[in-house]
Amino acid sequence: MASVKSSWKERYDSGRKYNPSWEEKFVWVTRTSDGSENAFCKLCKTTLAPRASRLAEHEKSKGHASRVKAASGSRGLREMFSPQERKEEKKRVELELAVAIFCHCSMANVDHIGEIIRRNGRGSELQNIQLHRTKCTKLISRVVSPALLDELKEDVKGKKFSVLVDEATDLAVNKHVCVVIRYFSESRCKIATEFVGLVPVVGATGNDIFLALNTLLEKIGLTLSDCVGFASDGASSMTGEHNSVWSRVRQQSPYCQLNKCVCHSLSLCVEKAFDKLPSSLGYLLHEIPKWFSKSIIRREKYKELFLVMDPNE
Repeated sequence: MASVKSSWKERYDSGRKYNPSWEEKFVWVTRTSDGSENAFCKLCKTTLAPRASRLAEHEKSKGHASRVKAASGSRGLREMFSPQERKEEKKRVELELAVAIFCHCSMANVDHIGEIIRRNGRGSELQNIQLHRTKCTKLISRVVSPALLDELKEDVKGKKFSVLVDEATDLAVNKHVCVVIRYFSESRCKIATEFVGLVPVVGATGNDIFLALNTLLEKIGLTLSDCVGFASDGASSMTGEHNSVWSRVRQQSPYCQLNKCVCHSLSLCVEKAFDKLPSSLGYLLHEIPKWFSKSIIRREKYKELFLVMDPNE
C-alpha cells in the first residue's frame, strides 16, 4: 500500500506546473532557466518544487529569512524585484544581444536567433526579449552609436592626434571619405585607433575632402591645429604640394607630419622598377599563376619539382 501511495504521489508531483501568479505573493521567486516547471529563489539561488506549500516553507526557513533581512536593509524586497527593474534588465539584455549580433554576424540573423533565445530562455529575462532586424538596427544607430560617440568625445578632449583619411566610391557611385584617428587614450593607457565616421562628398577635390574632414573632426570636439600626423594614399588631391588636403592641413598645423600609404608607395616602386626590366619578365610573372590554376596535374608536378629544388632538403 505504501509503494502504491508513493508511486501515485510521484506521478501527481511530476504533472505540477509553475504558476506565474506566485510571483505576486513571493516576489523573490521566478521560473528556473533550464526549461522545467520548477521554481527558483532569486535570493538563495535555489531550485524549488513547483508547489505553493513548498514556497511557503522556504520563505519561513532561517537561511531565506536572513537573506531577506540583508536585502531589505538597503531597499524593499518588492522594490528590488519590481516590474521597472525587470524592464531595465530586459533592455540591458536586448542591447547586449544587439551589439553581439552587430559585431559578429549579419543583422538579418537576429530574426531567427532572437526567436530561438526567447523560446529556450524560459525562467529568465531572455524569454521576454522582442528583438528583430528593425529594432536591432535602431538600437545600434540610435542608442549604442551616440553613447560610443559621447565616450569618444570625452576621451579625445584636448588630445594631440593623428588622422588617417581615404576616399572611396561605392557600388552606387557615391563618394565617401573615411576618417580614422589615433591618439593616446588615458582611460586605456595605450595608443587607440578609432573610426570617426564615413562622410559622403559630391566632389573629390582637395577642398571638398578637407571641408568634410574638418566638419567631422569639429563634431567630436577636435581641431586640426592639434593634428600631429596626416596619413593617406599618394593621390595628388590628398598629398599634393598645392591645393590638396595635406596643403590645407599643413596651414592649420605647421608641424604636422605627412605619412603616405606604404602599400601605394610600394606599388609605385614596383611599377617604376618594371619599366626598367624586360617586358617578357612581367608577362612571365603574370602568366605563371594562371598556368597552374587551370590544372591540378601541373600543380602536383610543380610540387614534385619544388621538393627536388628545395635547398633545405
